[in-house]
Amino acid sequence: MDKLIALLLSLTVLFTPKHKNVANTVASPSAQIVNTTVPTVSPPATPSTTVIPTKSPISAATSATYTQPPQKKSPVSIAPLPKSTYKKGEYVGLDVSVADSGEITKVVIGVASGLTSKDYGFEAATLSQPPFKFNIRIPESTYISSENKVYLTAYAYKKDGSYLTDTVTVQVVDSDITARIVKPTDNQIFNVNDTVDVEVETTGEANKVELFIGSGLLLDTLTNKPFTYKLPLSKYFHGITGKQITPLGIKIYKPNGEYLYKDVNLQVNP
Repeated sequence: MDKLIALLLSLTVLFTPKHKNVANTVASPSAQIVNTTVPTVSPPATPSTTVIPTKSPISAATSATYTQPPQKKSPVSIAPLPKSTYKKGEYVGLDVSVADSGEITKVVIGVASGLTSKDYGFEAATLSQPPFKFNIRIPESTYISSENKVYLTAYAYKKDGSYLTDTVTVQVVDSDITARIVKPTDNQIFNVNDTVDVEVETTGEANKVELFIGSGLLLDTLTNKPFTYKLPLSKYFHGITGKQITPLGIKIYKPNGEYLYKDVNLQVNP
């Protein structure tokens, strides 16, 4: 009986399955197949309402190609003067440009001691067609302001009578040479057959005097003091039928070529 019980116990142990270690089974690669592929996750699309534009600075290349808007051309303008100061009696060259010369009938240059109606002024020159280039003499007394300035204004007249203007201011200084026409006096009256005695008095480094009559006819060049000249009026006023008024002008030169201008008017009867 004891042998039978021992036999049955041995058979039970033989056919009973062995229990496996659960922890070892999970950790062992041979116990299960593990998927090692990592899935790719795409980021969600950014809604259009959340897109914020970024403001970028203008690059150097972009700013270099920037084109300024066209500047409006002034209807009338006087070119900048080459000098900052001018001497009394010296000439100033004015170059006046107009935007539409076809609409302009004339350009007048006014010389004045200021820009108000109370200031002394006069019309120095007029041109009716381009180029509008003028040679204006700086006055010596009446038309100079208390600040030693002279105002030169270009009046560009249109067909309808209106006008456009531009003004330059000239700073005036005293000349280092002076001159005076001693004879004849301004607006002195002569007859056509008279001979006029001309006498010019100068100070400073004046080395020659040029005499002109009318619109610039050269009479003579004087190089020795005293500067005197005899002007036969009949040579230049023959055949006149009424009183004539004409300027007698002088240019007094320095050795370096600078000059001073003076003039008087002659009244000549037939």
